Amino acid sequence: MAHSFVKPSEFTSLLKSWIAVDTAPVVIHSAVWPFAAIWRLNAEDVCSQLLDCILAAAGPGRDILMPTFTPGYHDGFLDLDAAPSTTGLLSEAFRRSPGSRRTLSAFFSFAAQGPSSLELTGLRPEEAWGEGSLYAWMEERNAHFVTLGVHPTHVSYYHRYEWLFRHRITYRTFKTTTGIVRHQGRNVPLKETLFVRSLDPEAENDFTTLLPLFTQSSQLREKTTAPVASHMRAQAALCAVQSAFESNPHFVLKNPQDFPAFKP
Repeated sequence: MAHSFVKPSEFTSLLKSWIAVDTAPVVIHSAVWPFAAIWRLNAEDVCSQLLDCILAAAGPGRDILMPTFTPGYHDGFLDLDAAPSTTGLLSEAFRRSPGSRRTLSAFFSFAAQGPSSLELTGLRPEEAWGEGSLYAWMEERNAHFVTLGVHPTHVSYYHRYEWLFRHRITYRTFKTTTGIVRHQGRNVPLKETLFVRSLDPEAENDFTTLLPLFTQSSQLREKTTAPVASHMRAQAALCAVQSAFESNPHFVLKNPQDFPAFKP
Protein backbone atom coordinates (compact mmCIF):
# COMPACT_ATOMS: atom_id res chain seq x y z
CA MET A 1 0.00 0.00 0.00
CA ALA A 2 1.38 3.43 -0.92
CA HIS A 3 1.61 6.08 1.76
CA SER A 4 1.86 9.66 0.56
CA PHE A 5 2.24 11.42 3.90
CA VAL A 6 0.11 14.23 2.48
CA LYS A 7 -1.22 14.70 5.99
CA PRO A 8 0.67 14.36 9.28
CA SER A 9 -2.11 12.05 10.49
CA GLU A 10 -1.17 9.60 7.71
CA PHE A 11 2.41 9.58 8.93
CA THR A 12 1.24 8.95 12.50
CA SER A 13 -0.87 6.02 11.34
CA LEU A 14 1.99 4.46 9.38
CA LEU A 15 4.43 4.85 12.24
CA LYS A 16 1.92 3.37 14.66
CA SER A 17 1.42 0.37 12.39
CA TRP A 18 5.15 -0.28 12.53
CA ILE A 19 5.71 0.02 16.28
CA ALA A 20 2.37 -0.85 17.91
CA VAL A 21 3.22 -4.56 18.18
CA ASP A 22 4.86 -3.96 21.59
CA THR A 23 6.29 -1.21 23.80
CA ALA A 24 9.96 -1.67 22.93
CA PRO A 25 12.10 1.49 22.59
CA VAL A 26 11.89 3.53 19.39
CA VAL A 27 15.15 4.94 18.02
CA ILE A 28 14.75 7.57 15.30
CA HIS A 29 17.28 8.87 12.77
CA SER A 30 16.00 11.64 10.57
CA ALA A 31 16.28 14.45 8.06
CA VAL A 32 13.33 16.84 8.24
CA TRP A 33 13.59 18.66 4.90
CA PRO A 34 11.67 16.07 2.84
CA PHE A 35 8.78 16.41 5.28
CA ALA A 36 9.03 20.20 5.34
CA ALA A 37 8.74 20.30 1.55
CA ILE A 38 5.63 18.12 1.40
CA TRP A 39 3.91 19.61 4.44
CA ARG A 40 4.99 23.14 3.45
CA LEU A 41 6.32 23.98 6.89
CA ASN A 42 9.40 25.86 8.06
CA ALA A 43 12.14 24.12 10.04
CA GLU A 44 10.73 24.89 13.48
CA ASP A 45 7.18 23.93 12.58
CA VAL A 46 8.07 20.69 10.81
CA CYS A 47 10.09 19.56 13.84
CA SER A 48 7.18 20.37 16.12
CA GLN A 49 4.76 18.51 13.84
CA LEU A 50 7.01 15.45 13.57
CA LEU A 51 7.50 15.29 17.33
CA ASP A 52 3.75 15.45 17.85
CA CYS A 53 3.27 12.61 15.36
CA ILE A 54 6.00 10.47 16.92
CA LEU A 55 4.70 10.92 20.46
CA ALA A 56 1.15 10.15 19.33
CA ALA A 57 2.25 6.98 17.54
CA ALA A 58 4.45 5.78 20.39
CA GLY A 59 1.87 6.35 23.09
CA PRO A 60 2.60 6.89 26.79
CA GLY A 61 5.18 4.90 28.72
CA ARG A 62 7.55 4.14 25.85
CA ASP A 63 11.21 5.06 25.48
CA ILE A 64 12.03 7.28 22.50
CA LEU A 65 15.63 8.05 21.54
CA MET A 66 17.37 10.19 18.95
CA PRO A 67 21.12 10.62 18.35
CA THR A 68 22.54 13.96 19.50
CA PHE A 69 26.17 13.47 18.57
CA THR A 70 28.89 16.00 19.36
CA PRO A 71 32.44 16.43 18.01
CA GLY A 72 34.15 15.75 21.34
CA TYR A 73 36.27 17.83 23.69
CA HIS A 74 37.69 21.31 23.34
CA ASP A 75 40.77 21.64 25.54
CA GLY A 76 39.64 18.60 27.49
CA PHE A 77 36.12 19.85 28.24
CA LEU A 78 32.65 19.41 26.75
CA ASP A 79 29.48 21.07 27.98
CA LEU A 80 27.02 18.35 27.04
CA ASP A 81 24.17 20.24 28.69
CA ALA A 82 24.53 23.03 26.14
CA ALA A 83 26.20 21.45 23.09
CA PRO A 84 23.77 21.22 20.17
CA SER A 85 23.16 17.99 18.33
CA THR A 86 25.10 17.56 15.09
CA THR A 87 22.72 14.86 13.87
CA GLY A 88 19.83 16.87 12.51
CA LEU A 89 17.25 19.48 13.39
CA LEU A 90 14.70 17.01 14.74
CA SER A 91 17.15 15.50 17.21
CA GLU A 92 18.06 18.97 18.49
CA ALA A 93 14.40 19.90 18.88
CA PHE A 94 13.84 16.63 20.73
CA ARG A 95 16.88 17.24 22.96
CA ARG A 96 15.49 20.63 23.95
CA SER A 97 11.93 19.44 24.52
CA PRO A 98 10.51 18.97 28.05
CA GLY A 99 11.28 15.61 29.60
CA SER A 100 14.36 14.83 27.51
CA ARG A 101 17.55 13.57 29.11
CA ARG A 102 20.89 13.17 27.36
CA THR A 103 23.07 10.11 27.71
CA LEU A 104 26.72 10.57 28.67
CA SER A 105 29.24 10.49 25.83
CA ALA A 106 31.60 13.06 24.38
CA PHE A 107 30.80 11.78 20.90
CA PHE A 108 27.76 9.48 20.72
CA SER A 109 25.14 10.86 23.10
CA PHE A 110 21.40 10.32 22.59
CA ALA A 111 18.43 12.32 23.79
CA ALA A 112 15.95 10.05 25.55
CA GLN A 113 12.42 10.37 26.83
CA GLY A 114 10.47 7.68 28.63
CA PRO A 115 10.64 5.37 31.65
CA SER A 116 14.26 4.30 31.05
CA SER A 117 15.68 7.78 30.41
CA LEU A 118 17.14 8.17 33.90
CA GLU A 119 18.70 4.70 33.73
CA LEU A 120 20.24 5.51 30.35
CA THR A 121 21.87 8.71 31.58
CA GLY A 122 23.70 6.57 34.14
CA LEU A 123 25.35 4.22 31.63
CA ARG A 124 29.16 4.27 31.85
CA PRO A 125 30.42 1.73 29.31
CA GLU A 126 34.15 1.12 28.98
CA GLU A 127 33.74 0.94 25.20
CA ALA A 128 31.37 3.24 23.33
CA TRP A 129 29.92 0.40 21.22
CA GLY A 130 30.64 -2.46 23.62
CA GLU A 131 28.89 -4.29 26.40
CA GLY A 132 27.05 -2.07 28.84
CA SER A 133 26.72 0.63 26.18
CA LEU A 134 23.55 2.23 24.92
CA TYR A 135 23.95 0.25 21.68
CA ALA A 136 24.04 -3.02 23.61
CA TRP A 137 20.93 -1.87 25.49
CA MET A 138 19.12 -1.24 22.19
CA GLU A 139 20.01 -4.74 21.09
CA GLU A 140 18.91 -6.34 24.35
CA ARG A 141 15.62 -4.46 24.29
CA ASN A 142 15.06 -5.24 20.58
CA ALA A 143 14.54 -1.59 19.75
CA HIS A 144 12.53 -0.34 16.81
CA PHE A 145 14.82 1.54 14.39
CA VAL A 146 12.88 4.13 12.40
CA THR A 147 14.44 6.27 9.68
CA LEU A 148 12.70 9.39 8.40
CA GLY A 149 13.92 11.13 5.26
CA VAL A 150 17.18 9.15 5.22
CA HIS A 151 18.38 5.78 3.88
CA PRO A 152 17.24 2.71 5.85
CA THR A 153 20.85 1.92 6.78
CA HIS A 154 21.43 5.40 8.22
CA VAL A 155 21.28 4.04 11.78
CA SER A 156 24.25 4.52 14.09
CA TYR A 157 23.60 1.24 15.94
CA TYR A 158 24.82 -0.64 12.88
CA HIS A 159 28.39 0.38 13.73
CA ARG A 160 28.09 -2.04 16.64
CA TYR A 161 28.51 -4.84 14.11
CA GLU A 162 32.03 -3.59 13.46
CA TRP A 163 32.67 -3.70 17.19
CA LEU A 164 31.34 -7.26 17.45
CA PHE A 165 33.87 -8.28 14.77
CA ARG A 166 36.61 -5.95 16.01
CA HIS A 167 39.26 -8.67 16.33
CA ARG A 168 39.01 -9.41 12.60
CA ILE A 169 38.72 -5.88 11.19
CA THR A 170 41.91 -4.12 10.04
CA TYR A 171 40.56 -0.69 9.03
CA ARG A 172 39.70 0.48 12.55
CA THR A 173 41.81 0.90 15.67
CA PHE A 174 41.10 1.44 19.35
CA LYS A 175 41.34 4.97 20.70
CA THR A 176 40.83 5.93 24.34
CA THR A 177 39.71 9.48 25.10
CA THR A 178 39.49 11.27 28.44
CA GLY A 179 38.09 14.61 29.52
CA ILE A 180 35.57 16.45 31.64
CA VAL A 181 31.94 16.50 30.53
CA ARG A 182 29.34 18.87 31.90
CA HIS A 183 26.35 16.55 32.30
CA GLN A 184 23.11 17.21 34.15
CA GLY A 185 24.66 20.14 35.98
CA ARG A 186 27.81 18.33 37.12
CA ASN A 187 31.35 18.09 35.80
CA VAL A 188 31.99 14.39 35.17
CA PRO A 189 35.40 12.85 34.41
CA LEU A 190 34.88 10.56 31.44
CA LYS A 191 36.96 7.87 29.77
CA GLU A 192 35.71 6.26 26.55
CA THR A 193 37.31 3.71 24.26
CA LEU A 194 36.31 4.25 20.65
CA PHE A 195 36.83 2.04 17.60
CA VAL A 196 37.84 4.61 15.01
CA ARG A 197 38.36 4.43 11.26
CA SER A 198 41.83 4.70 9.80
CA LEU A 199 42.67 8.15 8.40
CA ASP A 200 45.77 7.11 6.45
CA PRO A 201 44.64 5.48 4.30
CA GLU A 202 41.15 6.78 4.90
CA ALA A 203 38.56 4.09 5.55
CA GLU A 204 35.23 4.79 3.89
CA ASN A 205 32.20 2.96 5.26
CA ASP A 206 29.28 2.03 3.02
CA PHE A 207 26.44 0.62 5.07
CA THR A 208 24.09 0.57 2.08
CA THR A 209 25.49 -2.94 1.55
CA LEU A 210 23.29 -3.98 4.47
CA LEU A 211 20.08 -3.12 2.63
CA PRO A 212 19.84 -6.27 0.46
CA LEU A 213 20.33 -8.39 3.57
CA PHE A 214 17.58 -6.54 5.41
CA THR A 215 15.30 -6.89 2.39
CA GLN A 216 16.01 -10.62 2.05
CA SER A 217 15.16 -11.11 5.72
CA SER A 218 11.59 -9.89 5.04
CA GLN A 219 11.84 -7.88 8.27
CA LEU A 220 12.46 -4.44 6.75
CA ARG A 221 9.40 -2.26 6.27
CA GLU A 222 10.06 0.60 3.93
CA LYS A 223 8.29 3.54 2.32
CA THR A 224 10.25 4.30 -0.84
CA THR A 225 8.39 7.35 -2.14
CA ALA A 226 9.23 10.81 -0.82
CA PRO A 227 9.55 11.40 2.01
CA VAL A 228 11.18 8.01 2.55
CA ALA A 229 10.87 6.13 5.83
CA SER A 230 11.73 2.69 7.14
CA HIS A 231 11.45 0.37 10.13
CA MET A 232 13.68 -2.48 11.33
CA ARG A 233 14.05 -4.30 14.65
CA ALA A 234 17.46 -4.49 16.33
CA GLN A 235 17.59 -8.26 16.77
CA ALA A 236 16.22 -8.99 13.29
CA ALA A 237 18.85 -6.67 11.81
CA LEU A 238 21.66 -8.49 13.63
CA CYS A 239 20.36 -11.88 12.49
CA ALA A 240 20.14 -10.61 8.91
CA VAL A 241 23.78 -9.49 8.69
CA GLN A 242 25.65 -11.82 11.03
CA SER A 243 26.62 -14.47 8.49
CA ALA A 244 27.78 -11.81 6.02
CA PHE A 245 30.06 -10.26 8.64
CA GLU A 246 31.36 -13.70 9.57
CA SER A 247 32.24 -14.35 5.92
CA ASN A 248 33.71 -10.91 5.23
CA PRO A 249 33.80 -8.31 8.03
CA HIS A 250 35.10 -5.73 5.53
CA PHE A 251 32.01 -5.83 3.32
CA VAL A 252 30.75 -2.49 4.72
CA LEU A 253 33.91 -0.79 3.41
CA LYS A 254 34.06 1.09 0.10
CA ASN A 255 37.82 0.65 -0.28
CA PRO A 256 38.83 -2.73 1.22
CA GLN A 257 41.74 -2.93 -1.23
CA ASP A 258 43.52 -0.20 0.76
CA PHE A 259 43.78 -2.32 3.92
CA PRO A 260 45.28 -5.63 5.00
CA ALA A 261 42.96 -8.57 4.57
CA PHE A 262 40.56 -9.19 7.43
CA LYS A 263 41.78 -11.57 10.08
CA PRO A 264 40.54 -15.18 10.21
